Amino acid sequence: MASDNVERLSVGTSGWSYPSWRPGFYPAGLAPEEFLSFYAERLPSVELNSTGYRLPSEEQFGRWAAQVPEPSWDDADVAPAVRVNDWEAEAPFRYLRFREPPYTDTELQALAGRIRPLVATGVEVFAYFRHEDEPDAPVYANRLLQLVHA
Repeated sequence: MASDNVERLSVGTSGWSYPSWRPGFYPAGLAPEEFLSFYAERLPSVELNSTGYRLPSEEQFGRWAAQVPEPSWDDADVAPAVRVNDWEAEAPFRYLRFREPPYTDTELQALAGRIRPLVATGVEVFAYFRHEDEPDAPVYANRLLQLVHA
C-alpha cells in the first residue's frame, strides 16, 4: 500500500484514559498523566468522546496537544457532513465506530477488506473501537491497522 494511502487511515479507540488497561496495554507503573503520550506512540488516532458531556477547556486541549505528534487539523479541508457508519457516503471520508466487541480475527479481516479499497481510492477513513474495561480496543485497532496495511 502506498504511503499516501496509509496516511488516509486513522484507527484508534474511543478514549485513552482507562486505568483498567494496565497492565494489558499500559505498563503497570505508567502514571495516568502519561497515558495519552503512550497511546499516541502506538495508535494514530483517538476519538475524543468527552466533548459529548462538556467542552474541555482551552488549557486542556493544549495539554493534550503537547503529548501527541503535531496535530493535523490546521491543514484540514472543510468537508461535508457524513453519518457515522455510512460506508457508502458521498463524502471524501468515512467515520466508522465499532461498538460490538468482542471481534474475532475473521471479523477484523472482513472490516479490513471493506476499508482497504476505500483508502486505495483516496477516501479518508476514521475508525474507532469502543473501549471496555479490558484493553481489547487497542488490540483490535492495532490488528485492523496491520490487516489493512498487509
